[in-house]
Amino acid sequence: MPADAPKPELILASASPRRRQLLNQLGLEFTVAPSELDEQAYLDHLSGEEKKTVDPQRAVVYLAEEKSYQVAKCCKFDLVLAADTLVVTDAGETLGKPADIGQAERMLTQLAGRKHRVVTGVALRLGGEESVQSLWEITHVRMKPPELANIGAYLQTGEWKGKAGAYAIQGVGVALTEGIQGSYTNVVGLPLECLDRLFSAVGYSLWDFML
Repeated sequence: MPADAPKPELILASASPRRRQLLNQLGLEFTVAPSELDEQAYLDHLSGEEKKTVDPQRAVVYLAEEKSYQVAKCCKFDLVLAADTLVVTDAGETLGKPADIGQAERMLTQLAGRKHRVVTGVALRLGGEESVQSLWEITHVRMKPPELANIGAYLQTGEWKGKAGAYAIQGVGVALTEGIQGSYTNVVGLPLECLDRLFSAVGYSLWDFML
């Protein structure tokens, strides 16, 4: 952090309890100010074919940058962190958050016994400035076959609500998986390994915001 500059407040532009927990895990001091951007509406307006061809990396970075912009407009001198996560099937279809239990069942059945990608875009923006730093991270996840996953029992837990791809690897949903390649925290919703690069790009360090 520049020696002659006051430290900005770190703002998390997300209502996700998982992202809050991950930042708490790092011991960061931050305030939550969720963006009102409806990322699901962005996906919902795409046709079936468009969902198969949309560039997931570009989509998650775009959504993360838009979320950071919305919140930074109201937090002029603060540092705004935003993220967005999508699940991409082995057929290339993007999956967001299920609207209901029927859609959650379809997503989990689609993923069962196959590999998929979890793609998260992260954006960091200093309020009052036009520039934004962003990146994306990909983790590969293999799911258990349907006969071992017990999808019906998982749906009854309600854990699928609000989760991209309809499961939470940090919860009961880990029982649906066989293994991952890449960042675990990326699957949870925020790749912690990448954060210091973003902070460095705007002239700060993660250590500047630790309690």
